[in-house]
Amino acid sequence: MKHVSKNHGLSGSGERKRTPQAPYFTKTYSILEFGRTHYENVAYFNFETNPKLNETFKENISPDYLIPILSHIAGQTIVKEKTLIVFDEVQLCERALTSLKYFCENAPDYHIIVAGSLLGVAVNRAKFSFPVGKENFALLTATI
Repeated sequence: MKHVSKNHGLSGSGERKRTPQAPYFTKTYSILEFGRTHYENVAYFNFETNPKLNETFKENISPDYLIPILSHIAGQTIVKEKTLIVFDEVQLCERALTSLKYFCENAPDYHIIVAGSLLGVAVNRAKFSFPVGKENFALLTATI
């Protein structure tokens, strides 16, 4: 049997397990922690747990149209440069991803992070409109 310190969060077989000594950090947790650390507010929107968000983007994807609606949904005023907007599981709403182009061009003072478990697959679909040249990708990896 392998000897492992309990602080490494490994079982005797070497498998990873969640313990208070070894918290499980997800992409969402990391993004929200970043937002809490660097912004006054975080407006979090999850397209998987709130499918009605898709309806918000159906009519219009202009930032001037979206910001008041997103503020209402979030229950807080979204303030330029002071609120981090987070779109999680964004691959479930193609129009939300397309709206990023218009945020970049017409409202660059709004700071947005998007994340999605299957984002790479969604972006490569033929009918998908993606704001090429307006994005920065980051791959989050875990180290033990």
